[in-house]
Amino acid sequence: MKINGNLIQIELLFTVVLSAATTGAQPVTKISAGWSHSLFVKGNGSLWAMGDGFYNNKLPEEIVASNVTAIAAGDSFSLFLKSDGSLWAMGDNGYGCLGDGTENNQLVPEQVVGGCVTAIAAGVNHSLFLKSDGSLWAMGYNWYG
Repeated sequence: MKINGNLIQIELLFTVVLSAATTGAQPVTKISAGWSHSLFVKGNGSLWAMGDGFYNNKLPEEIVASNVTAIAAGDSFSLFLKSDGSLWAMGDNGYGCLGDGTENNQLVPEQVVGGCVTAIAAGVNHSLFLKSDGSLWAMGYNWYG
């Protein structure tokens, strides 16, 4: 049942946070929960994911080693920003929510925008990002405009 799977994810994330707090390991500084996966960033800027779907490992798995400054988990996809302002995406791309101009799923992170991105958000099947010039960009499911 999906609820039990989500509870297990919450318990695993709590275990990771508690372990970091009590062992002196890198603390978790950012978290984001999608439908079937969770993301977190540690103090060293590394990005970690766990859950179902494109993140088949139920236990936390390091995705990027450093320089991650923001994260957003969508339904079955993930977005993240790096310290240089670049936007990266991976996961289910069925509605083009990764912004790469395709609907091809991405099992590894791919760069979508080269720089100047300051904020990100992920919905169920769409994504938003804000650029440093104040412009707002959207990608993905556009049934309602």
